[in-house]
Amino acid sequence: MQKLKAKVLKQRAVQERSLMIDSKAFFSILNQADVITKSEKEGAMNFDSFEDILAYAIEKEKEAVAFYNNIAQKATFSGAKETLQGFAQEEQKHQAMLENFDKDKIVDYEFKWIPDLKRSDYLVDMEYEESMAYPDLLRLAMKREEKSLALYNDLQKNAETEEIRDLFKFLAQEEAIHKNKLETIYDDAMAGRGD
Repeated sequence: MQKLKAKVLKQRAVQERSLMIDSKAFFSILNQADVITKSEKEGAMNFDSFEDILAYAIEKEKEAVAFYNNIAQKATFSGAKETLQGFAQEEQKHQAMLENFDKDKIVDYEFKWIPDLKRSDYLVDMEYEESMAYPDLLRLAMKREEKSLALYNDLQKNAETEEIRDLFKFLAQEEAIHKNKLETIYDDAMAGRGD
């Protein structure tokens, strides 16, 4: 195990000097996932290193915190407010985890299979509107997590190194956990309504 770790650490020095993912493939994936901003589409962002990917993921977590806090503030139903604030806190935890991420520990990370209820897969995209009903807020959040999960899974497939592939796999797993939680909450809410 120690020899494998040493080999991985030695390879990292070489890998960090080269481009980690083909930028054309990256932007194609991002455009399909519809989760990037205009400046990102115009090429203001590129991944030249492991740290660039982490910075991108941290920024996406910050955006998610703002998104959940914003709609929680506007929610009229107290249960919706609490649920959305909880997801904002989860995103803040992920942000802190990524900000303190030790790339040497990714070798030891234990990946787990997260069940996919696929509830969001059959829903259409929605835009946020004030006074949305609780199930609609959950649908909106589920679609958001679904897109992030798809993004990281696609980026994982196009990663040029095992280290970068593992980072995207890790990020995908975190999004899968969120998606699963939201779909479970949604199932429970809809079951209470007779769905």
